[in-house]
Amino acid sequence: MNAHFKPIKLSSRLSAVRASPTIAITRLANEPRRQGRDVIGLSQGEPDFDTPVLRQPC
Repeated sequence: MNAHFKPIKLSSRLSAVRASPTIAITRLANEPRRQGRDVIGLSQGEPDFDTPVLRQPC
């Protein structure tokens, strides 16, 4: 397979798209995880615990 790729020019609209702040926060939280620290991630995805009984009627 040829590793040389021709650069492409993106449209101005596509060039204006920025990374999601949610993903940026998740990436920041991953560094301490890699170091073995216990991190509670509340930035994206589904929680891995049940909703507390007190909040369920809400």
